[in-house]
Amino acid sequence: MTPQSVSPTDPDPVTHPIPQADMPASQRSVSARKRSKGLTIYLVLTIVVNLMIAVLTWVSLSDVPSDYQALIFLAGLINIVSIGLVIGIYFWKKWAVYGYVAGIALISLINLATGDLMQAARGVIPIGLMLALVHPVWQDME
Repeated sequence: MTPQSVSPTDPDPVTHPIPQADMPASQRSVSARKRSKGLTIYLVLTIVVNLMIAVLTWVSLSDVPSDYQALIFLAGLINIVSIGLVIGIYFWKKWAVYGYVAGIALISLINLATGDLMQAARGVIPIGLMLALVHPVWQDME
């Protein structure tokens, strides 16, 4: 075995580690990534609101016409799944952003199917907020 040759210009990884900012997102430590306070607040509020909406949806299920009960139950499940997706976003996962946006879009379609046009239109707001808040840190996500 021959020892690897190291050129004098190559930094020693022990004494001169590569700066975290120059590493790919998957190799950077989570603590080295910076999330805005706005995104953090939005993620926490989203978890709380999604939990409340799911509970309220299921509590009011008996007041919904029987034709729509399965759709409304599904909307509550999507809210619970969204909590997991938001936790994924907190841990820098791109797939969680895609899943969250798809879930909100699906809930908007359910609202459209039940005839609630205003709720369906309001689905654009959380999608827009999430995308606007995630955009500055997108390169840090895995």
